Amino acid sequence: MAHRPGSIIWKMKLRFVVLFLLTLLVISLSLFWGPAGFLPGKEVMSLRALRAFLALLAGATLALNGAALQALFLNPLADPYVLGIASGAALGYAAGLVLGFST
Repeated sequence: MAHRPGSIIWKMKLRFVVLFLLTLLVISLSLFWGPAGFLPGKEVMSLRALRAFLALLAGATLALNGAALQALFLNPLADPYVLGIASGAALGYAAGLVLGFST
């Protein structure tokens, strides 16, 4: 079933496609343009491509975990600070420092 251009589903799909294309544009710009200007050659693949891939992977992981928290608690406003997860992580880190674990 095709959705009409005015429907909510069509708007959501259009928004997703636009954001996806914008993400690809930003990643491609980050590969070739940096603080030192345009950097062609194998340095691009060895330095900037790995960094861009890891940034994309970290962002996708955080987004997926946030969506999982919101789905688990059936609360669109759920985040680690509201649920107390961030405080528990800080407590665990502080306990590790006090007990002598090194990072």
